[in-house]
Amino acid sequence: KYRFRGRKFFFTLLLATIALFVLGVGSVTYWMVGRPQLAQREARGLDTNEPSALVPYLIKRVRQYPDDIRAWRYLGQAYMAARDPRNAAKALGRAIALQGKGDAELNADYGEALVIANRGVVPPEAEEAFNSALAVDPSNAPARFYLGDARRAKGDAAGAAQMWQSLLADTPVTTPLYQMLVD
Repeated sequence: KYRFRGRKFFFTLLLATIALFVLGVGSVTYWMVGRPQLAQREARGLDTNEPSALVPYLIKRVRQYPDDIRAWRYLGQAYMAARDPRNAAKALGRAIALQGKGDAELNADYGEALVIANRGVVPPEAEEAFNSALAVDPSNAPARFYLGDARRAKGDAAGAAQMWQSLLADTPVTTPLYQMLVD
């Protein structure tokens, strides 16, 4: 009689230990590898002043309507506001794939997200996006700025200076961009 209770207790204790171990490993793995910030954003709902709170709702929208260009664009902007440039670039890239390269602002936003995701270095995809932006709107300031930076990084100091001088001439003196270009 006592033996059976001992085995039952031992078996119950063993199962509880295994369950806690699996729960602990799963939780730690989720926090290290998963995306808990998305769950936190959704839990806060729309009663917050943070633009990133819109991300879960926009994700639902693009899943429900995958061809909705505006939703993809807004999702990219919300990701940028949430300081998530990699996902912003994915969302904005999807918007460009749906709409085409005829929107200078969208191309420039996509290129900028790629640059920020690449820690300030202008990758070839971003350069292509900025060139597409300039093809539509030759006065697009972000495209001109980042293309100048790309030229500088490639060792073309004269090309970068030329790009930035033309941008400086078109930039109002009171803007932070003007002072950055002067510096």
